[in-house]
Amino acid sequence: MSGDLKKIVEYAEEFLEKSLESKIFLDLLDQAGLKIEHAAKNDCLIYNDMPSKYIYILLKGACYSEKYSPSGKLLTAVACKPIEIYGLFEAVHPTLNRHTATIRCASDCSYIRIPIQTYLDQLSRDPEFGVLSLKHLSLLVERILNENEYLLLNNTKDRLLLHLFRCCENQKFPVIVKTTKEELAQLLNISLRTLYRHLDCLYEEGLIATEHGKIVIYESHYQKIKEAVLTFV
Repeated sequence: MSGDLKKIVEYAEEFLEKSLESKIFLDLLDQAGLKIEHAAKNDCLIYNDMPSKYIYILLKGACYSEKYSPSGKLLTAVACKPIEIYGLFEAVHPTLNRHTATIRCASDCSYIRIPIQTYLDQLSRDPEFGVLSLKHLSLLVERILNENEYLLLNNTKDRLLLHLFRCCENQKFPVIVKTTKEELAQLLNISLRTLYRHLDCLYEEGLIATEHGKIVIYESHYQKIKEAVLTFV
């Protein structure tokens, strides 16, 4: 199999939102012996403990990871949109040969599968592709660290306040929180009903406002949130 995986990833990063079926992109895939594959909402691209044979590059749609805690609780991460590279962690790990989490489609998805050895062969001969892959791996690590920090806090209210606090960093007020309520519930590993109950409490405490169904934080709210966050971080 020949072809340039770096060009494929770079093209996907820059142009894919405009056209999934562009001739340039399809030609790049054809030269590499790859093709666009599709999965329906709720399908799994990867199952936990499945043998690690491919790198999956999400081109369209959204996916989230699932993993059970030692106590048996199902933990789900916030859904990620393209482009996202799955299986890279296992591919470069010195001992892992199986996937460590389930990757489920949050919507209809399009993706490509690259045999791990093909991916590693280009990594070994192309330093620029190595840097590009490290960028995506570092984004994965950052996301895991942030999500684990939320989970380590003692209660849901603390986790919610920390997220709202971070949404305001380096932003002009008022801040309209971009995270959807569905995504926020996933991040906190709670139900939508529980999230709405906590948001109602924050509203009553004067920590947030709501406008057109969105969470809005004014500077006066931010100062109160900051004071609360500083008591537990």
